[in-house]
Amino acid sequence: VVEGATGMIGVAMAFQPAANVLVAVGSSDPASATASPTTLTFTPTNYNTPQNVTVGGVQDVDVVDDSSTITLSTPGLPAVGVPVSVTDDDTQQIIISNTTFTIGEGNNALLGVNLAFQPTGNVIVNAASSDPVSATVMPAMLTFTPMNWDLIQDVNVTGEQDVDVTDDSAQVTISSAGLTSIGVAITVDDEDVQLIVTDVIQLNVTENQTDVVAVTLAFQPANNVQVTAASSDPGAVGVVPP
Repeated sequence: VVEGATGMIGVAMAFQPAANVLVAVGSSDPASATASPTTLTFTPTNYNTPQNVTVGGVQDVDVVDDSSTITLSTPGLPAVGVPVSVTDDDTQQIIISNTTFTIGEGNNALLGVNLAFQPTGNVIVNAASSDPVSATVMPAMLTFTPMNWDLIQDVNVTGEQDVDVTDDSAQVTISSAGLTSIGVAITVDDEDVQLIVTDVIQLNVTENQTDVVAVTLAFQPANNVQVTAASSDPGAVGVVPP
């Protein structure tokens, strides 16, 4: 039987009894397979009419096939054991708390990771950013054991500061050997505001003399930026270039 499904065992007596016979039905491992009903009654009239025992495969938390034995017994007769194989229908998966994040530069968010089912051994899950200049992850490796497989472990995703004023994006890939990888879309919200920067805030210039104001931008622009220089009193102070 498959986990979550059922099968049938037909049970009858070989010969007509003199009185009613009660047959007990039990499973050697009810956590793997159940049997219902737990008692069958055969009479001198219905002894050779098969009665069905329903065998159910029990869903569990792992991805391993299980087995049990359905035992049919009654006092004075040899017990009959029917081996049952339970095919596990679960497929191991990585579970994550979010599939998208928007975070500000210099800020971080937590991505929760765990496994869907109990593994038979340790499982290493890797975390990697497609663009570490935009977003980084820490730690890069998580270890899940048969004991902690369902406990959420956090991956810290950090939006990195840069020199421009443009929003960035990256993908954090959560992967493990033999399992389907999961991509988490990261948007890094650039919180920088473009500014004009000068090396001085005040100058004292003598008539017929010159001085220099160095001008830069605070952040890298996406396109060319034209900065205009103008004097509030051109008769007193001129500027070059304009």
